[in-house]
Amino acid sequence: CAPLPPARLGERGPPLRHPSTLACRGGRPRWMSREITVTSSEGVVAQDSTRALLSGDGEKDPEAPVAVTGSTMAETDVNAQMAKKAKDMGMAVRQSPEGHVRHGSEFRLPEDSYGAAMLAIVKEVNEIQDPQTPITIACVVRCIFAVFILVVNVLLQFSCVYFIELFVVMPSVHNVQQRFLDFHRMVFDSDGNFDHQAWEDYSGKEGLCQVAMTNKAFYYTILLLWTVSCLQEFRTAQRLVVNISMIPHADSGTGIIDEDEDGEQSVVAITRQLRWALYLAICLPKIVISFLLTRLGLRWLSATHSFEDMVMNAIAMNFVVQIDELLYHFALPVHYRNQVAGTSIFLEEERGSAEEAEMKAYKRSFAYVLTAVLIVVLYAECIQDVLPSSVQQAGAICHNFLHAELQPICVRTWSEHLYVFTRGLSAFETDHCYPYGQSVLEESAE
Repeated sequence: CAPLPPARLGERGPPLRHPSTLACRGGRPRWMSREITVTSSEGVVAQDSTRALLSGDGEKDPEAPVAVTGSTMAETDVNAQMAKKAKDMGMAVRQSPEGHVRHGSEFRLPEDSYGAAMLAIVKEVNEIQDPQTPITIACVVRCIFAVFILVVNVLLQFSCVYFIELFVVMPSVHNVQQRFLDFHRMVFDSDGNFDHQAWEDYSGKEGLCQVAMTNKAFYYTILLLWTVSCLQEFRTAQRLVVNISMIPHADSGTGIIDEDEDGEQSVVAITRQLRWALYLAICLPKIVISFLLTRLGLRWLSATHSFEDMVMNAIAMNFVVQIDELLYHFALPVHYRNQVAGTSIFLEEERGSAEEAEMKAYKRSFAYVLTAVLIVVLYAECIQDVLPSSVQQAGAICHNFLHAELQPICVRTWSEHLYVFTRGLSAFETDHCYPYGQSVLEESAE
């Protein structure tokens, strides 16, 4: 059979027949034609045809040319369309160099000491344990270094929590309680009645009225911000626990990391030993530290001596939260940080509704917001042991004092700015607020 020239792009071959009818007729080969139809859950996505040259006995000739009527381009377009549809439905699409396409959810490793240790446990430790994989010095160094950074991070965070509690929080609690005790002794009589004259003569008014708990609105605001900061760390740990528990089980360490065509890595399976190593080395310390920092920060902020110190204390406590990120960016090489940034946990799952997944995410977020508010209210009203609930008495008394005594000496109003049209730039001068010499009233008072 003399071969036919290959069909041109877009040319359609004869319809597909039973194999027995595809034999060479009259010494000429025939074209085998088959339809390619790619479908999704929403119907037909693309349709095209492929034609292959058959030899005289009806078998496909491996050396014969293959005419593809747009199938290669159609396949590429279909993959792009299906990837776009999956992303629109809130799902990630990963394609390996071998052509395997996966649909599911993707969660990036945290870019901190915990994320670096996760990559070391899943990848480097697994390679070291695998007898079929040769152990390299670089692999051992990466593993030891990442785990060492994690250990240093945990020790530093626990040490900061302990020393701040011992040398900062406890003295602050003692001093604030001493101020409130002096206030009760000096301003109230033995029957608990407020003495206005004693309050006028009381020398510790300014120190008492600067205690953060005397201003309920400001106190609650700072507590809420600190609680949200700690719950963010706790939520990250909770996501790690859920994602690690949902990773499929693998009997061996072979094939637990998949690499896509862009070179990014995904953890697609995990052994039981590695799963428990992640629970104990990553999730447990992160959850415990988040809880301790929440409690420590709320107590320290409640015992703050002044409003200015309350803001500074919240910033200082946030430094302890960020130790893991500080060590990660300071100690780890850029190459390994890029590996952590390019690694994710990939959970293969069925396609679902994007709107349904989005609503579930909003429900979880609303639950965390409500939890933050409840923590602040319950702690401030029921749990905190810094000052009794009667501190609100001092807040009401201090309101008038702060309004009268702590106002700026010189304040320009908007109406005074209008004088610029009559006085010129002299309207912005404030020398009249700071007169020289001693006034007549002060001299007469002396």
